[in-house]
Formats: sequence, C-alpha cells, structure tokens
Amino acid sequence: MAPAGALTLQVNAGFGTYFRSGNWLPFYITVRNSGPDFSGTLATSNPPSPIWQGTLTMIPASTYQQPITVPRGTQKQVVLNIPITSQESTINISVALLDAQGNVVQSQSVLLNQLFPDNVFVGLLSEQANGFESLRNVELPNQGGSVQIQFLNAQTMPTISTVLANFNVVILDDFNTSSLSREQLRALHLWVQQGGTLIEIGGLHWQQTLGTLPADLLPVSIHGTSELAAGTHLLPGGVPTRAVSGIPASDALQAPITTSTATLLAGSRTIFSAGAVPLLVQHESGQGLIYYLAYDPALEPIVDWPGATVIWRGLIIRALGEQLLTTSFSSGLGPGIPYYLAKLQHLLLTNPTPTPWLLLIFFFGYIAILWPVRWLIIRRTKQRHWNWRIILSAILFFSLLSYAVAFYQERASFFSNSFSIIQLDQEGSSTHSTTYLGVYVPFLSAESDVQVHLPGGMLVQSFIDSIQQHERVTIAATPDATQVKASSTAIKLMDAFQAEQDISKRGGIISHLVLVQGALSGTVTNTLPTALSDVYLLMHRSIVRVGNLAPGQTRRVTLSLAVPSTNGGLPPCNALVKQVVGNDPGMLSGYDRLFNSDVPQSFNARQRHLNLLAFLLTSSQCSNPPLEAAGSSATLIGWADQPLDGVNTVTMNGINPGGIHETLLLADLAITYPAGSLPLPPDVLPGRMVDAQALGARLLSPDAYAMSHGQITFEYSVPSAEHLSIQTITFSQPADTSISTYRQPGGSHNGSSHVALYNWQTSSWDIIRLTQTTSFTTQNAKAYLSPDGRILVQYVNQASDFSDIAFTKPSLTVTGVAA
Repeated sequence: MAPAGALTLQVNAGFGTYFRSGNWLPFYITVRNSGPDFSGTLATSNPPSPIWQGTLTMIPASTYQQPITVPRGTQKQVVLNIPITSQESTINISVALLDAQGNVVQSQSVLLNQLFPDNVFVGLLSEQANGFESLRNVELPNQGGSVQIQFLNAQTMPTISTVLANFNVVILDDFNTSSLSREQLRALHLWVQQGGTLIEIGGLHWQQTLGTLPADLLPVSIHGTSELAAGTHLLPGGVPTRAVSGIPASDALQAPITTSTATLLAGSRTIFSAGAVPLLVQHESGQGLIYYLAYDPALEPIVDWPGATVIWRGLIIRALGEQLLTTSFSSGLGPGIPYYLAKLQHLLLTNPTPTPWLLLIFFFGYIAILWPVRWLIIRRTKQRHWNWRIILSAILFFSLLSYAVAFYQERASFFSNSFSIIQLDQEGSSTHSTTYLGVYVPFLSAESDVQVHLPGGMLVQSFIDSIQQHERVTIAATPDATQVKASSTAIKLMDAFQAEQDISKRGGIISHLVLVQGALSGTVTNTLPTALSDVYLLMHRSIVRVGNLAPGQTRRVTLSLAVPSTNGGLPPCNALVKQVVGNDPGMLSGYDRLFNSDVPQSFNARQRHLNLLAFLLTSSQCSNPPLEAAGSSATLIGWADQPLDGVNTVTMNGINPGGIHETLLLADLAITYPAGSLPLPPDVLPGRMVDAQALGARLLSPDAYAMSHGQITFEYSVPSAEHLSIQTITFSQPADTSISTYRQPGGSHNGSSHVALYNWQTSSWDIIRLTQTTSFTTQNAKAYLSPDGRILVQYVNQASDFSDIAFTKPSLTVTGVAA
C-alpha cells in the first residue's frame, strides 16, 4: 500500500467552477503515485436539495464513489459526475481518496459558484483563446444577466448529454472536431435533441471545424470559401442593430470578408444570405436548434469591429428567445417536474404487497390434516398407531414447506416499478432515456441493506419524501455497472431513483405526414422491436389518438389543427388534456388529487398512461417543453410494451425483481406540403422571439409578454418560398387572462404604442391594427415576406411615462399555392 505522502490528489470541478442548480457536474480528478501500487476509491457527496414544496420531495445528500487503481510511478485521470441542486450562490464540495479499508488518504475541497437563470452559459470549442470579447459584452434582454464563456477541449468535453445541460449554447469555432471521441459527438447530438442550441462557425477554418462532423450535426454541405464584398450586410434585415450600451451600429463592414460556401441539407432553412451564399442557416433537430454562420466573428476584420457584438447578440437572442426573459408568473411545475415524476411513479404504479391468503391456506391445511384427515385415515385403516406418525409427518412437511414459502416470499417481495421517457429522432442511432425507478422491499428488517445493480453508464440520484432522512445512499460507478447501496430505512422513505443514460436504439418511427386543408394526414410506421400502445399525434393545440402500433405496422392518421381562441377559453395545455381524457372516470383531476394520499391503486394500463400523459402535457406546455413539438414538426407519443433502456435488467440483492415498467416514447415527425392551394395554420407557423430591446421585458405567461419601454420582435418562417406562393397573411392575437389588467397596443394609434409589420420592399416598419378582438389580414404578401420566407412583427412601447403594455404572441395564418 502506498503511503499517504506518495499520493497526490488534484481536483478541477465543473466548468470553470460554475454550476447550474439541478444539473450534473463533472469533477476532473488526477491522482499521482510515486510509491507502491495503489488501489482505492474516490468519494464525494452532493449537497442536499431544498424540499420541493408541491410534492414534499427532495434530493438527499448521497455519497458518490468510483474505484481507482494507480500503479507505481504513474498518474490516473478520472471523471466523477455528481448532481447538484442548491439555492446557495457558492458551495464547497470535498473529494476524498480512500484506501481499501475506507481510510482517507488525501482530500481536497473546491469552491463552486452558481449560475442563475438570467446568465447565459456558453461552452466554446475553439483553439483560439482570443477574439471573443464581443461575445462576453453582449447585453441580454433581461438586463441583469451576462454571458459567461467556458472553453472546452477534447479532455473536458462531456461524454454524456446530461452533463452538457449546464450550457445554454455550445459554439464550434476554429476547432479540430476530429479530436472528439464518438461518445462526445453522440453526447453533443443528444444534447441538441433535448433542447440545446449548437452554433457552428464556418469561414476560413471551416474544414477542421465542420469537415469531420457527423451528418446528424450538419445543417449544410460546405464546398469551399469565397469572399464577400465590402459593405455586404451581415445580419438579417428587420432586426434593429446596436452595439454596447445601446449605441447604433451598422451591420455592414467596409472590408471584404472570407466566408464558407455551402448548400442546405434536408430540413434546414436559410435565415439570410448574400446572393447565392447562405450566411446564416437554421436547422431544427429534435427539441433543439443547430445554426451555421458562414463567417467567423472572432477573426479579422470583424473581431475589432464594433458591430461584432451585434452579430453575437443576434445569434444569442435568436438561439434562446424567450428563455432570456424574466418571468412574473409561477411557471407551472417549473424545475420541480423531476420531483413530481418521482412521486407519480410512486403513486400511479401499483406497489405489490404480500397477500394473507397463502398463510391462511397453510393454517387451515395444517388443521385439516391434524384433525379431520387424520381421523378419517385412522377410522378407515383402523391403525391407531398411525396417529403419532401422521402428526409428526404433518409437522415436518409443513415446517419444510413454510421455510420454502418464506424463502420464495423473501425473493418475491423485491419489486421495482419504473417510468421511462425516451426521445427518438430520425437522424441518429442513439437516444436519451430518463427513468424513475422505484424500489420496494416490505419484508426487510431495519438492519438490512439493499444493493441495486443498474447497467453501466447511468447517472443515478435519489428522491425521498422526508427531510428526516439522515442515512446516505452510496452510489458507485464503474464502466460496466452502477451499484446503489441503501439501508431499508432509506429505501422506505424513497420515492424513486432517477437514472439517466445515453443509449443505442434500433428502429424508430417513420412518418409521411402531409398538410391538407388545415389537417395533418398521412401514415406512421413503427420500426421499433416493440409494440406501442395508446399512441397519440400531437401539435401545439391539437392531439388525436392513433391507437396501437405493432412492430412493423403502419397506421393512417388524420389530425385536425385547432385555431387559437381569441375569446378566452382554456389555455392550449388544458384544452389538450380535455381532448385526451374526456370524461374518463379513471382520471385524476388536477395536481391536488395526484399528490394526495387518496390516490386509488386500481389503475389499469390505459388509465396510468392517460394520467401520466395529462400530467406531462400540462407541465410541458404550461411551463417547459418536453412534449411540445419543435418548430413546425409534429410529435408522436406512445407507450412501449417492452422496456428499451435496460431497466428490466436491474437486480436487487442479486435478484431480478418483479414490477411494472412503463416506457413513454416521443418522436419528432416532419411535415410536407402538397401541390395545390392550402392554408398554413398557426400550429405549423409557431413563431419565435428574435429580438428584445426593451425595459422591463418579461413573460406574464408562456405566451404573454409585458414591457415598459422599447420593442420586442417576433419572426415567423414559412416553408421555402420557391415551393409556396403566399397570397394572404393573417395575424390574430389569442386571448390570455394574464394581460387583462394591462394597457394593450395595436388599437387606435396614439403614438405611444403600436404593432408593426416589416416591409421588405421599403425596408421599413408598417403600423397595423391588431388587438385581441381585431385580426389583421393583408393580400400584399410579397411586401411582408422576405426572399428567405420570413415574416417579422414587432410590438413597440414608446410611452414617456414608462407605463407597461402587455400582449400575447400573435398567431399567423397564411394562404397560398404550393408548387
């Protein structure tokens, strides 16, 4: 064993010591050994989380371990991931090196700083250390936030998508992407699928940055480079330009610029271009976005130009949109969604308990043999000396049988229910799984321990329903398995383990959906190795039940797209739930019943599916978007009959437990537009905020905005202009009770606030009349549709008294003829 002085420990925590509460953080640990061979364990603990008020559930402090072996004269580098949920601005985490007996050999504490929601955290993969001051100087719409940059490389780039969730944006700029491993590229792809934004910079060094990227991360095919003439506009038209501190800045540089030349790949669209050269391209991938910029703002001649900040600001706001605004409403379930899912797994999936009927059968059988059966045998055989033989034989037989049943009951008493969410895509062979795994062991004594063995690569944390939990769960990670050890006391207080992993998938969902007369019509095919039940097709305001899909089966589906209400009524999320559940008697009405102790334990599979789906629809579209379709795509939702993420291979104390495994699959489906006349309803033209230069800009609800002075701009992208000739444009403003007490723009123009459309022919804003009771329609579509198929609408408040105005994001409907 190496003496303590022969071992040195170095810990680099997180990404520049920053962490985001609720996320997993990597600890990069180096152990050097100048003495004899050493085998031991690295150990650390996460801080306990505050209890989530709606569910009385929290994440307790757990011990995370990883074995390590360091031969003499060598050093070993390992990555230890731990979850951190904290309300503190700074926390201390201690990492210890333990010997084989559990004694501390070396330890080191690290100080971590929390990144709050108003900060934008950018992961930067670049081989140039300078040139990004303009990115750091970007002023965000929330005024209190700032842009923080963390440089990444092949050693610090995470290999698990969950760890990348610390970042709002990842930028690839002048970086040798061939140095990234297959696991790192997979993590980057899955992170985008889950809602991340990736910005890829082309320009002079495009080949080393983008030349070796896999197809599922590329929105364009690059051919080479060209030179833009001096004076070429570098930003999309219609969006106001300003540099630092509100100083107006031109978006045209008076010097030639080297750009990469490219053609768009399927599913991508040009945001703006210079002639035939796309300068900014957007590609929707799952719930996330990939942007391609054809020039490099970190290189000359742009890097020292005042407009460089305008370029970065436009990219950040376009990438993150409403995420940059503060909220003045209770965002549904907000960050508590994992807590609620852990609790739902505990409540909705029946926990089997031992039944007394077997003991009653033994008791009455024993009595029957000792008295009536024994009496009948002796009476018929007239062999009184058999009396004691029958009694002894019955005692021996039932004693052995009792031991056998007790052994069986002990093994059968282990149950592990699970609820998994898996998001599928059509662009890769990997996917991400989040599982809530319950463990139930009613027969264990208070001194007993439970060891749960999970497949390797899982990131595991526990959720408990009591702040009185003092015993720590120990979670040990190895390449082949994750081992969780907990006392029976801790297990009985537990709602669930959350286990996240990136997995390989086989098959998926193939769709052919066409928009016809305000409805989606077409087919969906299941190529997965498992059947799907209770399948639905979802858009933002509409949902339809598809039924069941066997492996290889194709079903025809038609989804009528709803029109947003301008006269009040249910919010989109609640309207969807009403469409799904109707008057089903097995549904729980509202969160208050879901988390009360009177929840019935007699749900069948369909009722479980409907309750969980209703919960996710409400929590996602009223606050966060795990179920909401990205952009103009649709989402297929279904329940797999067989687990796809290995949760059925979990063992407890070496026993494969019984239980219920529910797996929810989400698949994004593309939409095509047939030849002929068609309307494009609001569901396929969702719109996004692309600029906010306003004081007090905030969200009143997921679709309602307020500001005291300035302007907010929304962009709507219609299908490729060469395939669709737009005839009319109609904007309406959906009703929302959260704005009823505010002054609203768009009525009779009084000079202080108004709504405007950008006129691409005159390069100016045209004021329009648009209120909650008055829609706006124009047949002069060519004036308001850019060559790239974009429509801009802007809300302006110029009140001198800085009084608030409020409005909802307008809904766009267009009619036209598809080629």
